[in-house]
Amino acid sequence: MKWINKSVLGIFFILISLTQLSAQEELGNLWNRSETGNYLTEDEGYASESIPIENDTTIHYLFNPIDLPIRDDFAKYRIKHFVTDTNDPSVFDSLSYSFLVNNGFVDTLKYVTDTVYNYVFNPSTKNLDSSIAPILKVDFYHDTLNPFRISDFWLVFPSFSTYTQNGITKKIFYQEDSLLLDTAYKHYFAKDDANSLWINEGAFWNITMSIDPPTIGVITFDGLNNSGKPYDNSSRLTYGNADKFLSKPINLYGDRFGRYTSSDSVYLSFFIQPHGNGDRPEEEDSLLLEFYSPVEGRWSIVWSNKGDTLQDFRQIFIHIADTVFLQVGFQFRFRNYSTLSGNFDHWHLDYIQLDKDRKRNEVIKDFAFTEPIRTMLKLYTSVPWTHYKTAPQSYVNDLMLYKLRNLGDNTDFGNSDYQVTKNGESNPFFKSVEELTLTVPASDTFSVKHFVNSGQNNFKFPIDTNQRQLFKAKLRFSATDDDLRENDTLVHFQLFDRYYSYDDCSAEKTYHLNLAGTSVVVEFNTPIADTLRSVMINFVETFEPPSNQKINIVVYKDLKDPPVYESGPVDVIYNPEGEFYRYNIDPALVDGTFYVGYQQLDQNKTFLGYDVNFNNQDRTFISQIDGQWSNTIFLGTTMIRACFGRGDEKPLANEEVAEGLEIVKFYPNPAQDWIYFKEDINDEIEIYSISGRLELREFVSTEINISHLPNGFYLIKRINKKTTKLLIAR
Repeated sequence: MKWINKSVLGIFFILISLTQLSAQEELGNLWNRSETGNYLTEDEGYASESIPIENDTTIHYLFNPIDLPIRDDFAKYRIKHFVTDTNDPSVFDSLSYSFLVNNGFVDTLKYVTDTVYNYVFNPSTKNLDSSIAPILKVDFYHDTLNPFRISDFWLVFPSFSTYTQNGITKKIFYQEDSLLLDTAYKHYFAKDDANSLWINEGAFWNITMSIDPPTIGVITFDGLNNSGKPYDNSSRLTYGNADKFLSKPINLYGDRFGRYTSSDSVYLSFFIQPHGNGDRPEEEDSLLLEFYSPVEGRWSIVWSNKGDTLQDFRQIFIHIADTVFLQVGFQFRFRNYSTLSGNFDHWHLDYIQLDKDRKRNEVIKDFAFTEPIRTMLKLYTSVPWTHYKTAPQSYVNDLMLYKLRNLGDNTDFGNSDYQVTKNGESNPFFKSVEELTLTVPASDTFSVKHFVNSGQNNFKFPIDTNQRQLFKAKLRFSATDDDLRENDTLVHFQLFDRYYSYDDCSAEKTYHLNLAGTSVVVEFNTPIADTLRSVMINFVETFEPPSNQKINIVVYKDLKDPPVYESGPVDVIYNPEGEFYRYNIDPALVDGTFYVGYQQLDQNKTFLGYDVNFNNQDRTFISQIDGQWSNTIFLGTTMIRACFGRGDEKPLANEEVAEGLEIVKFYPNPAQDWIYFKEDINDEIEIYSISGRLELREFVSTEINISHLPNGFYLIKRINKKTTKLLIAR
């Protein structure tokens, strides 16, 4: 999406026009995405000395230098949270001054520059003994970058002498040469945390945007900022410096054995992939690596890579030998040059290691999961719990397949099993009867298959009287020669809500129709007769300006017949990717196969979230102008759901909410021990279990501790706000 000459541009638009005449469905890039959390913005470094001297109501963040080794495969979220509330327990205050006199504070100082003497009457000699008055050392703090650093000092005398006789001291005052008025300034500082490793400015952590990563979890770079919006959408072709992803300050000076030198073989390594499931970065796009030198106070480019077509992840090794970098306070950062008008030019970063005594191209001894479990069901990611209970055998998968990678260069052996826990309970009610013992290949991916609804396990989710339910499956793989154990466990939450869904709630692309009068519908199947009450659709914002678009919600029992329900013109309601809007419909009784979707009413494109991680082409249909139906030409999942809920129950996700209320925004999600809010709440927050039981009510500002709550799905809400789904997964 960069500059091209006018003749080529003309041909390009002609081809686009011809494509739109011949095709009525298209895929595109997401224009924006959800926010990625609180972050810090600075151009050069993150040293704690960078504090303004003016009256300071902002919070300044302190960093404890990280010691080697540093290793992160991004299986967990380790991006630093920057608190914004001065009442946070991690925040303390400290005073600075315009000047101090002999290391003490005085609000007013009168002084003279000539020598001053003090006098003592000697009764024996009847004379006055004199001595030079103590000198006053005045330290000035006028450094605009650091108000705690002495910028200048004077040596002066007090503007009076002392006269002592018979133990009584009096002062003799002189006309002062000048007078100084002191001022105290309060500054707020936030202590560092021990768990985070990274400072993020625009990049985002995810588990779906890359293809076949070294391990599950990557950092993705694009043209969107931390708020999930384009850096510059003044035109489609804006271009420049986009995301930054930094390490916290690091101790590269040395350890208890001595200072690091070039002979210590300090190496930084990482994996990169262009494109992935996103947009291809063109040749003029690039990903850069920079090192920060604390002694020089500047960043230097040490590596770069230009845009390219989709390729496998490639590992890069950088030797750090220059003493300007082998210092306390060293940092490294990745940044990309990209189209700034949207979600374009993707790069994916994985598995960073920094340590001494390494070798170039050394092998990583690690076994790790490479992708999430999508579902334990045969077709759907969620089915209504009341429907499941009528025919459990027909819903649960016979086998559960998951992928791992042996990053080492030796064939090894590993054991694997899984267990399932019911929501709200701490002990698993099921442990797999089989425990697999596998021979795993060297330097390659491999798959593990576990029996679920077949074989030795013959597992089905136990039914109960609830209307909805949630289960946690915990899969384990343990090899003999593995240096990193924390990525050897994979957790999957199997949801049974009031709707059918094929998607995994992540949108990597957009799907849209471009001809008025055409429709897109998704096929579902219910084993029992039930009343369909709503259609849930994830319409996502794009570069195209909103234009009061209207659609017609449709429900079919058979595509050969007219629809059994049409809404007539209704508004297109846009949401962030993965968040659904509920279009309530007149109750429609369905049984067996049925279809839900919408009809395009004008030429303005309606952009749907599109999940590329699973193929539902054979269940997605589009209508031609003449009314004939055919399967979509794309391999993926349009984010349309069929819901049987009444709409008055507490929601399990963002999509089942009352119209017109604002959701409470927080991160990370999934969470572990804390969640952080993206605005100052200053209100009561309530957290409910999936069954509707109130688990926590607390007045909060910017964060809340959830460490006492067990793993599982929860509902989090603020007074007069929408209820939002929270997942706790440790």
